[in-house]
Amino acid sequence: MNIVFMGTPRFAAVALERLLHAGEEICLVVSQPDRERGRGRKLAPTPVKEVAMNYGVRLEQPVTPKLPHFVDLLTGISPELIVVVSYGHILKSNILTLPKRGCVNVHPSLLPKYRGAAPMQWTIIRGEVETGVTTFFMNDKMDSGDIIEQIALPVGQDEIFGELEQRLAHSGAELLLSTVQLLKRGEAKRYPQDDSKATYAPKIDAEMCRIDWSQDAKHISGLIRGLSPQPGAYCSFRGKRLKFLRAHAVDDVISGEPGELCSSGTRLLVKTGKGGVWITELQPEGRRPMKDSDFINGYHPRPHERME
Repeated sequence: MNIVFMGTPRFAAVALERLLHAGEEICLVVSQPDRERGRGRKLAPTPVKEVAMNYGVRLEQPVTPKLPHFVDLLTGISPELIVVVSYGHILKSNILTLPKRGCVNVHPSLLPKYRGAAPMQWTIIRGEVETGVTTFFMNDKMDSGDIIEQIALPVGQDEIFGELEQRLAHSGAELLLSTVQLLKRGEAKRYPQDDSKATYAPKIDAEMCRIDWSQDAKHISGLIRGLSPQPGAYCSFRGKRLKFLRAHAVDDVISGEPGELCSSGTRLLVKTGKGGVWITELQPEGRRPMKDSDFINGYHPRPHERME
């Protein structure tokens, strides 16, 4: 079964490599164009491109899949299946209807929950204790096609987005391989989604990354973990940006106004609208990530000094 694989970031690269390692016939890999990265702003290949190059698979990087010559290319290949994993572009019906076995997507949530661009981040931000991975047939609506397979997984109490992403990438790769093999045998079933139970995970924007200390501790802790390590929840401290990487909500009785600091031994506590947040790992502007004890020893925060 000749397969076209479309994806871009590390999450997708794990899935592509799993299919290739299992001997699946990937006739074409499609990824977004290379982007400038790092301080030197040098062009760097996408993680999916790196896997394709390592395995010697044909690669295309169109600026957009809408380009007529790219659609003609796919039509000429006549793939039996198109697999899409975090590609970063919306596919139109002229591509979705091209493969005879359909277009299959891997989504890191228990659909219909958390349809949209940032399901893993919102899973943590909203305090979910369970998540999962879903494979489904794509249609012209966002993440709403018929489910093929789905597995549920727990969310760790202190897990950050980066850790959850890594776990779900590997689980999603295994689930995708299972789905591809079902399709090859003609045994894949379709389970329509219940739209009445759908929830949404919109794109993370810069505005929501700034912490409002007047909110309750549980929400702030979830926000910090859900945005870690990138883009990172932050505030201003002594005129510079301070990014937070790990945190716990605590019920300690802390006096003062929201945003005031209270260092207790080696613990860095911040007063919130309700309760407090124990910051366990953070990153001052221009510095490497550090533990809260190192921050206390290095910056010597004064009693009642505020995070803005």
